[in-house]
Amino acid sequence: MKLIKSFSVLFAFVIVLSYASVTLAASTATQTAQTASVSGITDKAKEILNKITDKVTQIGTNLKKGYTGKVRSLGNNTISLTYDSGEIFAEINDATNFYKFRSGNRTTSDFKSIKVGTELTIIGILDEGNHTVIARQVIDKIRRFQLAGKVTSIKKELITVSSNGTDNIIDTSTVVTVKKIGLKRELTPGRIADIAIGDFVSALGYFDDGDPNLQALKVLYIPQSLFTTPSPIPTPSVSPTASPSGKVKN
Repeated sequence: MKLIKSFSVLFAFVIVLSYASVTLAASTATQTAQTASVSGITDKAKEILNKITDKVTQIGTNLKKGYTGKVRSLGNNTISLTYDSGEIFAEINDATNFYKFRSGNRTTSDFKSIKVGTELTIIGILDEGNHTVIARQVIDKIRRFQLAGKVTSIKKELITVSSNGTDNIIDTSTVVTVKKIGLKRELTPGRIADIAIGDFVSALGYFDDGDPNLQALKVLYIPQSLFTTPSPIPTPSVSPTASPSGKVKN
C-alpha cells in the first residue's frame, strides 16, 4: 500500500515537472519570437532611416552652392553679394561660420568684421524660391595683386617702384617671404634690408581698405648689378709715329 502511495506521489511530481517544462519552453519560444519580431522591426526602421538620411544628404549636396563676389549691402542678418551672374542674398544664423584667410592661414571671424565692398565667398544651401542662400560658411579671402618695377625710393618699410611712368608703393611690414634672383636665375633667400635703389622688385600682396599701398606677402628682387649693361671700356687711341728723319746716303 505504501509502495502504491509512493508511486502515485512520484507520478504526480513527474506530471507537474513536465507541465512546468512545457510552460517554460512555450514562454521561451514566445519571448524568442517577440525578440525576433522586435529585431526585425528595428532593422527595418534602421533601413528606412538610412534611406531618408541618404536622400536628405543627396538633396543637401545638390542644393549646396558657393558664390564669390563683393558685398553690396548688409542687413541685420543678411548679406547682399554681387557676383558674375548677378546678385544673391545670404541669410546668416547661429550655425554660420565665419573665416578669414591671411597668408594661407585660416582664422575665425564674425559678421561684424564684414564691410560693404569686402570680397567674400559664401557657401550654403540654396533656397531657389527666395533666391537666398542659407549660409553655412562665409569666407573672407584676400584678393591678391602684383606690382613690379624699378626701385626709385626706400623709406623704412616702404619701397617705391616705378613702371611705365607710374609709381607704386609697396609696404614690406607684412612680408612673409623674400627671394633673390641670382646670376644663373637661381632663387635664394633674401632680405628686405638688402634691396637697394635701382634694383628690380616684384611683390605679391593685397590692399587694405583705404590704404593705397600694397601690403606685400611675397617679394622677389633682382639686384641692379645683374641687369645693368656695363659701360664699354674705351680703347686707347694710338697716334701714328713719325718716321725717323735722316738723310739718304748715296
